Amino acid sequence: MGSLLTDRHTESIQPLQPGLIQKAVRAKISTLVTLSASTAMTVRWARHNNLNLIHVPHRSAPRLYRGGV
Repeated sequence: MGSLLTDRHTESIQPLQPGLIQKAVRAKISTLVTLSASTAMTVRWARHNNLNLIHVPHRSAPRLYRGGV
């Protein structure tokens, strides 16, 4: 799961790293759930490799990016 970096004034979440997508694909994982925001590049890589991404933001509804689309 993505890294969550928090300080006492603000909460910031790092973007999803491409390496995590590669590891999930190599491990033959079909769905990756993360707190980290997905970048356009990571969504493209996930779709190309038929990996579903679910981003669960802190204060809004989860977002699903379907693989293989």
